[in-house]
Amino acid sequence: MKIAVVQHRLRGVAGEDAAALMAAAESAAASGAEFVVFPEVPSLHGDDNPDRGMLFLQLGGVAGQRLIPQLAPDAEGFAGLAAAPDGLEDLGTMALLVGDAVLDVTELENLAAAAPDLAVLIPRAESELQAEAFLELAIALSDSLAGLVLVAEAAGGDPGQPGHGGSAIISCGKVLAEAVGEEDVLVADVVIPLAQPEPRDALPELPTILKQRYAAHHGERAPVDYPADLTEGSPTD
Repeated sequence: MKIAVVQHRLRGVAGEDAAALMAAAESAAASGAEFVVFPEVPSLHGDDNPDRGMLFLQLGGVAGQRLIPQLAPDAEGFAGLAAAPDGLEDLGTMALLVGDAVLDVTELENLAAAAPDLAVLIPRAESELQAEAFLELAIALSDSLAGLVLVAEAAGGDPGQPGHGGSAIISCGKVLAEAVGEEDVLVADVVIPLAQPEPRDALPELPTILKQRYAAHHGERAPVDYPADLTEGSPTD
């Protein structure tokens, strides 16, 4: 089965964002992708958003099943399990994690207990360094949480705001496709049923920069492990 992940460059204008997503969906369909995952696009939030409504209407004529996440902008995150879309039942059970839920150890443990086949991550990376750390985490999760991990992110965000890329398709520790620009449509062939690590690894420890982000978002202070006791005096010659 061919699957695709869209990395979208944020325009900030709903009509322009919708037109770009439509073009991405057509590109994915032309490649033969049966399942396409999109990132969050804030300008298209809201069920009463006319541009969102028009986009969904137009997408009805494009081949493939799509996952287009929408979460309230002030929501910290979301984690949950769902069955694969109709017609794609062979993909199995899907875990979806958005925002800080990607970093919530309890949420990850609860999802891992269900042994999902596929995980979709929408991390909302706030910097290029975070995006790199999320890719590192996603690779580890493909050996522990679910065999196939899809990371769908937007790019073009302001510093400190979501939108710094890092989209990828990962299977059992191997990166099958990775975004090479702010705007890209990643496509990969996967074997059905989806390969799973045997046995699954323990869930990975979060990279330090992501621990710091989670702590900052929740008014906490991330613990820092110093390599030495800095209270000692400096050695003399």
